Amino acid sequence: MELDLAAPAQRQAWEQAFRKPLDDALERLPARGVRVGALASDAPSDAWLPLLGRARPQVA
Repeated sequence: MELDLAAPAQRQAWEQAFRKPLDDALERLPARGVRVGALASDAPSDAWLPLLGRARPQVA
């Protein structure tokens, strides 16, 4: 699925539907002891591991 966010109205609608709830959760959850982080949709599958507080193993 692709989104065309070039038009200001489309970008604003996207931000209200997706970005604002994410930003709100990222702001509120740490105060409740929840480790959170936003990941890019094209991030590797192990990109969330640093949220566990452990270093990722290095692959040679």
